[in-house]
Amino acid sequence: MMQARATLSIRCDPWRAGFEVGEKLASLKPEVVFLFCTIHYEEDFLGLLEGLDEGLGTSEALVFGCTGDSVLMGGEIATVGVAAMGVTSQGTLKWSLHVESGAEDGPQAARRGAERLCEELGGRPDLAFVLADGVHAGGIRSDGAEMVETLNQILGCPLMGGLAGDDRQFRRTFVLTKGQFWPSAIALLGARGPVRAAMHSASGFTPLEEVGVVEESEGNKLFRISGQPAQEFLRDRLGKTASEGDVGTMPLALSVPDGHFVLRTPRGFDRQTGALHVSGNLLPGTEIRPCEVDPVFATEGVREDLSRLKIEEFKPDFALSVTCAGRRWLFGQSYDLAVRELGTRLAGIPMIGFLSFGEIGPFRGLDGQMSPSYYHNTTLVLGAFGG
Repeated sequence: MMQARATLSIRCDPWRAGFEVGEKLASLKPEVVFLFCTIHYEEDFLGLLEGLDEGLGTSEALVFGCTGDSVLMGGEIATVGVAAMGVTSQGTLKWSLHVESGAEDGPQAARRGAERLCEELGGRPDLAFVLADGVHAGGIRSDGAEMVETLNQILGCPLMGGLAGDDRQFRRTFVLTKGQFWPSAIALLGARGPVRAAMHSASGFTPLEEVGVVEESEGNKLFRISGQPAQEFLRDRLGKTASEGDVGTMPLALSVPDGHFVLRTPRGFDRQTGALHVSGNLLPGTEIRPCEVDPVFATEGVREDLSRLKIEEFKPDFALSVTCAGRRWLFGQSYDLAVRELGTRLAGIPMIGFLSFGEIGPFRGLDGQMSPSYYHNTTLVLGAFGG
């Protein structure tokens, strides 16, 4: 059986925040510490990590974390804070942590990191987590889907994670691991041994019936959809002209196998051409459907995740949440209420998470089988784990 403990600090001083969460986890003697913090600790990330080690009383734990647009523990969300969770398998799992720096090419960095992880574990992991910087070349990473496909091919195991955030500034995000902060990196944490995992990805959105076909695109830039400039296509169906204030919102749904869909959201606009920049490359011929926005979707996403995981039957030892920052921008107070419901429903199960610039996770079918992982936007990925 695994053991876990979650904690949250809202101290502004980086070293004191790190020490506070480390001290609360110390008696657990964790093998792994998941660590999510807001960008406000950028003034001294090293102090944060040093304080964590000091509080733990050791530097032996594998620290795996990143910056988030906000962080959460249970049903509590913090726009400035550090959420941490210590996990120990009591020696039943073999853990490995690898970070690949200089990750301007996300898919290639993912390939190198995944191959190294398998080598260190002596084979494919039974469970893996991935964190990556969320901002590249002045905007949200557009190669997330290719990165996840690469990881699926090499790791071949349940995979969950996301892209780091930075309080809606889109300027700099960081991975925190191995005693350092990494501005352009992909970190992979793998476990090999007896471990149970149940993960599901849900948004609560319902795509419109009308299907649009991408007719002209270049990477993540959509120029024409079903005979119209991309922005005009959205405006005619949603009754709203897209603007810079809609970055991370106004999702487009792409169908994937088994009746599921993944979402792609705008990350930039070109007024002269009418082009729409989305978070992920889309080839001509891709079918997409716009989605309407309603605050009730915040809670519906939480309830779908929980119903698919069947927490009451699974009885996990800990849980992780990676949820799109855009959900909070869209839903406001309704989002915070949904987080409280998540915390209430998971009462007694240690859980932390962060608000991301891209989510990574599978779908869990009604039969309990999990799909390969996908790259998502405007989605809540919830994972439950046990020994």
